[in-house]
Amino acid sequence: MDRVQGSIVIKNATSDNSGTYRCVSENRVGKEQCTLSLSVVPPSNTAGTIAGAVIGSLLVLLLLAIILYCCYKNRNKKKYEKETAHEISKICTVIPFANPIITYSGDRVYEDYYATMKGRVHFNSPDPKAGDASINITKLLVSDTGTYLCKVKKAPGVNSRKTLLTVMVKPSVPKCYVEGSSEQGKDILMKCKSAEGTNPIQYTWERISGTRILPATALLGRIRQKKLTLDYKDAGGE
Repeated sequence: MDRVQGSIVIKNATSDNSGTYRCVSENRVGKEQCTLSLSVVPPSNTAGTIAGAVIGSLLVLLLLAIILYCCYKNRNKKKYEKETAHEISKICTVIPFANPIITYSGDRVYEDYYATMKGRVHFNSPDPKAGDASINITKLLVSDTGTYLCKVKKAPGVNSRKTLLTVMVKPSVPKCYVEGSSEQGKDILMKCKSAEGTNPIQYTWERISGTRILPATALLGRIRQKKLTLDYKDAGGE
């Protein structure tokens, strides 16, 4: 059982295992699904497989012989040194919203500091100086995820608090596929994976053609990935 890909293994498969299967990818904010049509086929011709392997081995040996001959023929040629350019990658960590995104000062609100949040961030109270400096962020984006700092200046000092915002994204439509052989008598591996979505994501499998019960030989995984600490919703109700 693969606890990362959301896989299911049917042991010692038979033709009765053929059918349509569904995988559901789900987290705390939504779910998506995919279907897979499984056709268990008779075993392949063993003699033909062996013959193919023998021919393949002979071709490999012939190729090696040609390579050795070429190396021998060119052994006295002048060798040139090649320079390999090493690409240096610079990793830069950007702290979201290092600059102000909204400010209240002198009985005025300034909320157009940060271009990507322009028109989406507002004070919850019409009069923040009364003590409520909460903010609403509407039309949440994944890029809004980050650490936010609230700083209050009032004589004789300054106080501040941080809060972490994690924007939850439902799983993308998962991809369902068979990896490897689907022959009778072999173990069949079916995989399911969403490329996007906020962890933890859980995967479940079910058979949707004929009997809805999975084969008795199936090893089914309900997969959970790493946990989240906070769940923030769109304060604008969208």
